[in-house]
Amino acid sequence: MPSISSVQGLSSGIQWQDLVDQLIAVDSSRQLDPLTRLLAGNQSKTGAWTSYRNMAQALADAAAGLKDGTAFGAATVSGGTSASTGRALVSATATTDAQPGQYQVEVLSLAQSEKIGGNAVASATTALGFSGDFTVNGQKVSVSAGSSLTAIRTAINAVSNSSHVTATLLGTAGGGSRLVLTSDVAGAKGIELVDSSAGGVLQQLGLVDGSYSFSTDENGHSTGATFKSTNTAVATALGITAPAATSIRVGNVTISVDLSNDTLSDIATRLQAAGVDANVAPNTESGATTYRLVVGGNVSAIPDTVTPSQPDANSLRALELLGFAHAGRAAISQVVASGPLAAADDSPAIGSTLLSDLKSSGTSANMQVGDTISLSGRRGDGTAVTVSFTVGATSTLNDLLGTLNGVTGFGGGTRSATASLGVDGSIQLTDNTSGDSQLAFSLSVSKSVANGGGSTGIGAFHVGTTGRQREIISGTDAQIRVDGVQYSRTSNTITDAIAGVSLKLQQTEVGTQTTLNVARDTAAAVTSMQAFVKAFNDTVGFVNKNTASRGLLASNGSLRSSGRALSTAMLTDITGGSFSRATLIGISLDKTGVLTLDAAAFTTALKSDENGVKQLFGLNGSTDNAALEYVGASDNTAAGTYAVNVTALATNPTVTGTGATFPFNDGGVPRTMNFTDGVTGKTGSIVLATGDDASAISSKLNAMFTSNGMLVNASVVSGALTITGPQFGSNSSFTVAYGVGDTTSAGQVGIAAQQYAGTDIAGTIDGVAATGLGQVLTANTGATASGLIVRYSGLVTGAVGSTTVVVGTGALISRIARSVTRSGDGLVDSVTTQLDLSSQSIQRRSDDVSARLLRRKNALLKQFAAMEAAVQRVNAQSSQITSMISSLQTQNK
Repeated sequence: MPSISSVQGLSSGIQWQDLVDQLIAVDSSRQLDPLTRLLAGNQSKTGAWTSYRNMAQALADAAAGLKDGTAFGAATVSGGTSASTGRALVSATATTDAQPGQYQVEVLSLAQSEKIGGNAVASATTALGFSGDFTVNGQKVSVSAGSSLTAIRTAINAVSNSSHVTATLLGTAGGGSRLVLTSDVAGAKGIELVDSSAGGVLQQLGLVDGSYSFSTDENGHSTGATFKSTNTAVATALGITAPAATSIRVGNVTISVDLSNDTLSDIATRLQAAGVDANVAPNTESGATTYRLVVGGNVSAIPDTVTPSQPDANSLRALELLGFAHAGRAAISQVVASGPLAAADDSPAIGSTLLSDLKSSGTSANMQVGDTISLSGRRGDGTAVTVSFTVGATSTLNDLLGTLNGVTGFGGGTRSATASLGVDGSIQLTDNTSGDSQLAFSLSVSKSVANGGGSTGIGAFHVGTTGRQREIISGTDAQIRVDGVQYSRTSNTITDAIAGVSLKLQQTEVGTQTTLNVARDTAAAVTSMQAFVKAFNDTVGFVNKNTASRGLLASNGSLRSSGRALSTAMLTDITGGSFSRATLIGISLDKTGVLTLDAAAFTTALKSDENGVKQLFGLNGSTDNAALEYVGASDNTAAGTYAVNVTALATNPTVTGTGATFPFNDGGVPRTMNFTDGVTGKTGSIVLATGDDASAISSKLNAMFTSNGMLVNASVVSGALTITGPQFGSNSSFTVAYGVGDTTSAGQVGIAAQQYAGTDIAGTIDGVAATGLGQVLTANTGATASGLIVRYSGLVTGAVGSTTVVVGTGALISRIARSVTRSGDGLVDSVTTQLDLSSQSIQRRSDDVSARLLRRKNALLKQFAAMEAAVQRVNAQSSQITSMISSLQTQNK
């Protein structure tokens, strides 16, 4: 508890604690409150500047589209509907690169993904009893004798990320299952299936039929299967035992192949040496790169030496493994058959066998003259068939077959079937249309009275072969004609037929040309301009409000200057185009700085002269020399004309062999030439073989460069090997090396083992040294042309021309807005940084005053407490004296 002396006024009768609070409050109002008001004012100003930044950023964003022209370049596409049927054939979207106009489009076919199915098996979980390997789009799948259909499905799906093929199991009407493969991507290339081992796993699964075909594309090229590497022996890449070394043909040219040793690059090089157009083409999909051998001509197997009409087995096998021989996937016709039938002597029945002599299951069928044979069933399309035949004395099986094949029998209708006899004498009814079928047949005999009456037969008919489609859906490319030019693509979305337009094919209608109308989207341009006008007015309105006499930032000259700069930019004349001011295209600025858009006038100007509108608002450049190209400029580039002087031309990396000693001699030791492309970072190598000359090495290098995706080219110049990188500058390079310990190959080839790099252009812009990179010169920071970028492709040095930069209205507004919003040195950051520093200083002063006032308060309280204690003591002494006097007075009475 506080002592009695610390309780205010108890002894002194003075409310001294209230008095101290009042004294401190007076001091606080004089010393602390002004600082608090300064802090609050700074916070309000910082908030206002933040609002200005946001408005200026919105203006910068709106002006960006005017600066780069995208605000005026939006396009719309209409049409794509058949005029005769009303069907939507194609839809389309357009980018700013689209050119207005009408385009005639005919959709010939849609791209679709291939789907193939195999044989039906009774149980998907029972071992199939055969083994071997096969590849699906280049991905190996292994099958063991214990593999079931379910296990094979799982194995195929395990590599689906690379093969882009999904396996499923489909139930059959009989309760069994069949394997179905579906390509995840569309296109006529479809699913590449190759048996990698003997045994024909694919044929046993029913996915292929054992035949082979060869095909070329519309350009006459044959394309092989996909491989992961170009420099791995084909057999090794497939994980198989290769067929014996053999030969293959391309047109009339025959070359040898040995897949146990040959890589794709080896085969391409051998074909090139034989004068055949061949290369290894890379293809990147879903981040993975694969390679195909592409040959300019028809590829075929050499004939068999014993039976020339048949292909050589090893040659055909090699072409199958390379992916040029495509396994057939013909549909299967349904066959309904009786059991074996025999003649009187128990030999298999033939066409001339009398019906009266016919035996079934070793017993007479007991058909006699006058008996009526009823034939009924369904054709493949499900239509019913009912026909009868009366047995005569000379009736034979041929007569019965003739009735079955007649127009009232299975030979009629829109989907006919043909009856014939099997080698075992059975009656076989074959659907003449391959694929899924409803073909069914039954036969019954009504015995005549003379034959005892009743009925008989020759046993039940059964489905001997189930009709089905191996290729359930054919993989097809999309085919379209645009203004008479035909295009074939693997996707139904086609982006390269009409520049800037993406076509999405919906339906086919051969013979119908639908019109696509590509038009400039003036409504979108008006919307963009309205957004710009609003952002401009919001920004200028903020400046006017806050710099008014009682505005929050009334005394800030920087803000006032910023607002004036925006208005000035709108009034600045722009040279070099059809329009010099925004007022000429329907945009006016009143005396208060408010912009107004006349949408109709703006639309008229845009339709009549789109380029003129773009030039008025954009950041544009031009040159007076075709070899000098304006590339771009920065916000720091001032408008003007700048002279360009080139002191050194850019070069690309190149080397030409000198002192070569061809033909090459490997000396009985394997020799390699190793290569690294400095641009792509990719590496590769070729084998230098005895007998190689500059041409042979050049062919090998180019095949390797193509297959590895390198940006390099080899050629022969005056008999010397030359290697060149097509890109200019010091960032473009390649490195040549030879095998470890190889000290002779470099001298024979004439090219040293080292890095070869290009050089950058050097020169000045506006008389000031510029930075070169490849063929590009960039004006350095600090120069009037700072940020100006030009490209020079000429062949002479010196004064090569000049570049004129025109900063349009949109670019000017963009620059001013960004000078406000720019991080670090922008207007808002500069001002708010000073406000922050000021606030920190004021806060320190405020903290000092608060601490001083607290110390004063504590001192006053201590003094008053001491006074209270002194008064208490005086009062106590007074009481004691009074008591003593009173005691004395009492005693004296």
